Amino acid sequence: PMHVDPRSIEISKAAVDGSSALRNMEYTQDQLALQIGVVAAFNKAVVSLLPIVDLSMPPGISRIVDGVRRMRGLVLWSNKKRVWEDVLAQSQVSGSQPNVNLDLLASKKVMMEGKVDKKARRTMFGQLYQQLKEKDPKMFKLSIHKRAYRAVYIGMRSTDAGGPYR
Repeated sequence: PMHVDPRSIEISKAAVDGSSALRNMEYTQDQLALQIGVVAAFNKAVVSLLPIVDLSMPPGISRIVDGVRRMRGLVLWSNKKRVWEDVLAQSQVSGSQPNVNLDLLASKKVMMEGKVDKKARRTMFGQLYQQLKEKDPKMFKLSIHKRAYRAVYIGMRSTDAGGPYR
């Protein structure tokens, strides 16, 4: 069993004042420290379980998985973020970046005329969509700061070093 001594947890007034939920409660320092200690101990236990828990399992298959799901509101974001980043890293792909030709003047014309691009062919989004809709969606599973395609502005002689892509 895990034991947490409430006296070992110090809570600053700024932390309490920064939380509307805590600010409006009538807890003593010891009561608040005990609650935080319980949540910390719970998170320590959950972190040790997460590597062996398959959260993609459907409900009703595993009592442990179902229990972790029910208690997810008590799992600290730092622990969730670690799992999230690990899953994203495992799903990343690498490959070539296709060129996407974008006609800025056609897009501007649609806007200036106040027209609606019903077929999604002339707005910037429409042009991008038409050229990427047949591509494998896995091309968007990228690591941070990577680009899925290279933007080429027609007639603008742009070199996509990131500006046209954004």
